[in-house]
Amino acid sequence: MLKRAWIEELSEEAKSVWTALCAFWTRDVWPILTTLWIFFVLAAPLIIVILILWYLDSIGWQAGPGFYTIGSAASAGQVFSLIPT
Repeated sequence: MLKRAWIEELSEEAKSVWTALCAFWTRDVWPILTTLWIFFVLAAPLIIVILILWYLDSIGWQAGPGFYTIGSAASAGQVFSLIPT
């Protein structure tokens, strides 16, 4: 019986290590991963917009005629002439 005692002790020790590892994972690691996941999900739209603008800049895209550009009206008179009176 003494020959198998060390196997049982090793088995008990492995179970306690596994239990401690699972507790560490659920108590410490999982909240950090959840926080990072939520940050990236919320930041994803902004990251996508930045990547699209970066791509358009890298290919040298310019707004052409007919494409709305901010400040394209030469004067405020052009804008006010569109308003019916």
